[in-house]
Amino acid sequence: MKFNNSDYTPTIKKPQIFSDLPQGIYAVRITDERSKPTKKGDGEYLELTFQIMSGPHAGRLIFDRLNLRNPSDKAMEIARLNLAAIFKAIGVTPSDSSELLGKSLRIETFNQSFEGKNYPKVKSYTPLAKDDEPIGNSEFIDDLPF
Repeated sequence: MKFNNSDYTPTIKKPQIFSDLPQGIYAVRITDERSKPTKKGDGEYLELTFQIMSGPHAGRLIFDRLNLRNPSDKAMEIARLNLAAIFKAIGVTPSDSSELLGKSLRIETFNQSFEGKNYPKVKSYTPLAKDDEPIGNSEFIDDLPF
């Protein structure tokens, strides 16, 4: 297929710059889950993506990593406790991480500095409050324009 290049005006999209996310409690939905190898290759972690559902930071993403297989027993213990807290918060015990997709809960965050930048870290997981309840079912609906 041939194109007439004069019909298309190239635009340069400016990168989206996010300000630091204030520490706090957010109603979120789990929008992605991926199993990844650790940097050293000696373990595996589950990376969960949480999307803030409401308020001034609606649409922002928060990432959480749970070390499911790791040389450190302490890291695996923390991951198991966090996963149990997530299961309790969403009210189900899934048999596969993909079953977490679309589930909603509340997370409490704090900021952790790394190489001069602040990143939100998840401190705790709790069920949604009554006033957080999403309308309709808890299926993920991507209404972001990108």
